[in-house]
Amino acid sequence: MSCVFTGIVEDVGTVVSAHHSARGGAICVASRQIAEGTRVGDSIAVCGACLTVREVSREMMTMDIMPETLRTTTLSKLKRNDAVNLERAMTGAGRFGGHLVTGHIDTVGTVTHMRSEGNARWLCISLPDTRFVAHKGSIALDGVSLTVSSVGPQSAWVSLVPHTTAHTTLGTQHVGRRMNVEYDILARYCERILAHTRGTPTTTEMLERNGF
Repeated sequence: MSCVFTGIVEDVGTVVSAHHSARGGAICVASRQIAEGTRVGDSIAVCGACLTVREVSREMMTMDIMPETLRTTTLSKLKRNDAVNLERAMTGAGRFGGHLVTGHIDTVGTVTHMRSEGNARWLCISLPDTRFVAHKGSIALDGVSLTVSSVGPQSAWVSLVPHTTAHTTLGTQHVGRRMNVEYDILARYCERILAHTRGTPTTTEMLERNGF
């Protein structure tokens, strides 16, 4: 993969401008924290979707959005003054605080239920496919690394700690809101391996051949 993220949001930026069409689009986001040290060509996760910086100034970054990204994420709905989660691609010397996130969105889910419990906030999101979701496993929602609390046939519950609600856009989510979803890539690789080994006995040789 060309870049890796952790799902730990660095800053919440503000959309300065957004342009979309069938041929693609572009978005300009203001965030001094992220813009400082960012260069043209760097990768930035915007609400979980990996984008490449085309222009950068002291406080703003402009990134192109490919037609496929507009079709498969919520970025096509962004407008001026919207808040967006931002994370720069991980460096070799960086701490790995969340889980392995690629910035390639798998699907878009919808918030169906929300409730509070003490200092925690619970969120349920609908999913077209939960094969890649596991109880106590990881999932990225709008670029935020979260632990799955429970899994249903077409939904999953996650719990948000106070820091997450205060420092990401998840604190302003509401029922009906659509969110970018990236499944744990390790689950996808396991599914790929199993698809090629179904009907084959699990042996030490097979496990070693597949990197276990």
